[in-house]
Amino acid sequence: MRLNSVYYSLVAAISLTCWFGTQEAMAFVTVTVQPAHQDVFAGSNAVVSAYATAKAGLVRFSETLAAEAQPLGVDVNCIAPGAMGTAMMQAVLDAGSDQAGVRDYEAAQKIMARGGGIETRAVELAVFLAAAASDGITGRLISAVWDAWENIPSQWGKLKDSDVFTLRRITPKERGFQGLENDVR
Repeated sequence: MRLNSVYYSLVAAISLTCWFGTQEAMAFVTVTVQPAHQDVFAGSNAVVSAYATAKAGLVRFSETLAAEAQPLGVDVNCIAPGAMGTAMMQAVLDAGSDQAGVRDYEAAQKIMARGGGIETRAVELAVFLAAAASDGITGRLISAVWDAWENIPSQWGKLKDSDVFTLRRITPKERGFQGLENDVR
């Protein structure tokens, strides 16, 4: 993943919005690839750490850029389109189950056998986020496949001040654990 190209493209797009005025504020969407399940390719594939780090970086970049662009009326979100039949999936198949790991190899087989179709859902989400119906929805990681994103506008009043659809640290206290946090605040 080339993070520089994403960064410079979005900065240029927001700059153009500022140049032409914010009355026609546009929704900008960053796209990242989400595997079929959280730890797919967690086996012996040595390049996964860089891939996963780049994905997390894009998500956090999207959240930060959303906060910076909000005064301009620009919405920034990150789409997780779902696992697709890509060159990376083919590389897992080419590597075989011994090198890629049985679990990752079988997951890649299912994804490649499924063929197309999942891409349509990702495109529909991108169109939704660019439409007026989603105005104000910003700073979120939304799964095209797993999230009922069509219903977000009806619940945005509650969602906008929550950490739902974001990348964040969950503290032990938030999950009922005691004695695992220092009170240094």
